[in-house]
Amino acid sequence: MMKTVFSLFFTACFLLAGPNLFAQKKASTINSSTISAPITKEKAKALAFGQDLIKAYFDGNCQIVANSLAAQVIAMESGQQFSISPQLRTDFCKENPIRNDIQVNYQMYLDSYKAEVMDKEEFASKYPQRQQMYNLQAGDIFFNGANLLPKKQELFSASDMAMFILRPTSNGFEIIAI
Repeated sequence: MMKTVFSLFFTACFLLAGPNLFAQKKASTINSSTISAPITKEKAKALAFGQDLIKAYFDGNCQIVANSLAAQVIAMESGQQFSISPQLRTDFCKENPIRNDIQVNYQMYLDSYKAEVMDKEEFASKYPQRQQMYNLQAGDIFFNGANLLPKKQELFSASDMAMFILRPTSNGFEIIAI
């Protein structure tokens, strides 16, 4: 009798926790500490995409980020819009946003930063003046990967390189502001 109760309990626990364990294994960098407000499928995809871009920096593969730039990109600092030429894509990677005075890696980033994603409404509510400057549209996602946790060391020489406004495309996302 006790064996049957234990088996039923174990089976129920596995059925309830199993899908969550699989999801965590499949997308290990996405967890509740990295997401603000309710998570949607699009926001989860944008979070994963943004973290892949950050990982590309740490892996020394900035070209992935450069190739993700839209044809027109807004500079987050100034609000100025730029046309992205092939030469500008090449030049984009000449400045590495990762600190080079200390040894850093992507795991250090995951341990030191809390990434955040916001849809248009959340962004406009939190940053009304920036919304006017960037004019996010429905479907756009603000990825902020520069939220340094308390008592952690800054890993970027240019923290704004860890912030993107992403627009969905048929192939995933493109960066419309950086």
